[in-house]
Amino acid sequence: MSMNTQNGLGRYIFIILLGLFLAGPFSARNSFAESREGWPEYDTYGLEYRIIQVTLIPPLGTNGIQSSQYASKYSFNILAGYNGGLNNGYEFGVLNVNRYYTDARIQVGVLNLTGGRHRGFSLAGIGNAASGPLHGLQVGGLFQLSRSHMQGLQFTGGLHAAGGTISGVQVAGIGQYARGDLQGLQFSGLGNVSQKSISGIQVAGLGNWASQSLRGIKAASIANVGGDRSSGIMISGLMNYSGSSGEGIFVSGIINHSTRNSSGIFTSGMANVSEVAEGVFVTGAFNVAHRSMSGIQVAGLLNVAGRGVGVQVAPFNIAKEFSGLPAGLISVYGNGRKQLNVQADETGFISLGVRTGTYEVHNTVSIGYKPCITDRDVFALSWSAGYEKPLSELWGLERLDDYFFLQELSISLVQDDGWFKRNSSQIYSYRRLFGKDLTQGVRVYGGTTFNMLVSRSENMADHHRYHFIETSRGGRSYRFWVGLTAGVQLF
Repeated sequence: MSMNTQNGLGRYIFIILLGLFLAGPFSARNSFAESREGWPEYDTYGLEYRIIQVTLIPPLGTNGIQSSQYASKYSFNILAGYNGGLNNGYEFGVLNVNRYYTDARIQVGVLNLTGGRHRGFSLAGIGNAASGPLHGLQVGGLFQLSRSHMQGLQFTGGLHAAGGTISGVQVAGIGQYARGDLQGLQFSGLGNVSQKSISGIQVAGLGNWASQSLRGIKAASIANVGGDRSSGIMISGLMNYSGSSGEGIFVSGIINHSTRNSSGIFTSGMANVSEVAEGVFVTGAFNVAHRSMSGIQVAGLLNVAGRGVGVQVAPFNIAKEFSGLPAGLISVYGNGRKQLNVQADETGFISLGVRTGTYEVHNTVSIGYKPCITDRDVFALSWSAGYEKPLSELWGLERLDDYFFLQELSISLVQDDGWFKRNSSQIYSYRRLFGKDLTQGVRVYGGTTFNMLVSRSENMADHHRYHFIETSRGGRSYRFWVGLTAGVQLF
């Protein structure tokens, strides 16, 4: 066959195909027509229904220049198609555009656009976008967009964005953004953002942010931020922040912060901060409850509360008012004790200490010196926790109101001719003491002590005068004895 013959045949075939496309609106109307019964969508928009449409590029298609007035079940867009709607059907093409709605069993294209509601299974190399709601299972290379709400299962390498609510399961390389609520299960490389509330399970490479509230389980490498309220489980590498209140379990690498109330379990590397704190608060540095705290505060450095009820454990505890159990080196309370304590015992140590805490439970930090040893300096650094009750309350006798009963547990680190040596000694003591208020600000006490010495030191015999029991384990010697203690409290 000659070249001229081939060219002539090609032109002939092109003219026939072009004629079919252009004649489609007239010649195919009856052959493709199907009853409208049971298809309310195209009735709603006043569309004609044709079971099949084929488009090269608008208006070169079986529906011609009136393609937006037709709905089809089978739609084939070789380069691009612009149709009224896809009715419970199948659509394939490069660019698929439906003016009013897309109701897809399967839709595959580089870009799928809908002027109204979009639902069903859609696969796009670039993305799926709809002016109305986006429902079903959508997979897009760059984005899933809806001016209304998005619901179902969406996957994209880029962004999910909706003018309304996003709900269901969404996986995005960049993130999810919703002007309404964000609900369900969302995973993103950067963040989950909602101008209203976020609820469900959200995992983000950077953060979860909601103008109103966070609810559910949130995990982020930087921050979880609830503009109003956060509740559930919040895990962040940097910060958990609630504009109003936080309730649940909060874990962060640096700070948990609630502008008003915090209740639940809060752990952070640096600080837990709120106006009102209720629950368990554990941090590497600070716990701060500006107004009140009830529960347990544990900090590596400092606990602060306006009014506190419960337990405070830290080297330093501070509150305007506190009722409960303080455990620290110094616990200073506006309604608590602040006393100097001078004490001596049978070991020969004379100690000067600061006693703080509540009037019922206190902590004492003291330093002792043993003057009876003259060839070297021997000190003792001591910490004790004590519980005190007036005898009038214990025994029900008002005339004993000036007398008190005191129990203490203490540990003393003996520094013998040097500080913090490996072979130093420790003395553990339990004291049962009775005392009397002499005048306002002056008290005396004394009683029995039960002691245990643990030592590797060759000089351990100098740290007590006698013992009843002695044993050794692991290169350490253990000695037990009963002794006496007396002291004076000032202020």
